[in-house]
Amino acid sequence: MFKKILYSIAVSALAFPATALAQIAVEDVEVVEESLPGLIDKAINFALGLVVLLAVGLIIYGGVKMMTSQGKSEDFKQAQNIVIYAIIGLIVAFLAWALVNWVLQELLSQGGTTSS
Repeated sequence: MFKKILYSIAVSALAFPATALAQIAVEDVEVVEESLPGLIDKAINFALGLVVLLAVGLIIYGGVKMMTSQGKSEDFKQAQNIVIYAIIGLIVAFLAWALVNWVLQELLSQGGTTSS
């Protein structure tokens, strides 16, 4: 019984968005051509958003684990390491984002050509 309910929910979730998209006319769809640096920038920004979301989740998890350690120094230390490593990961992600954006700006300002 439970499998049937779960199956019908999954089928409904997959079917309803498809019927909603069927109402869009082809003329309404706008095609946008993007340059390679623009696509790279969008991909990096998307990845940074995922990393920030993951880091915030880990910081919250580490904080909850700290509060529920009940004075056990081993559990508290493990939770503290989770928070510290999440913050370090966040810093590394922002530095990587800044480096990639700087490289892309330098390539675009030179027109993508190298001087010899």
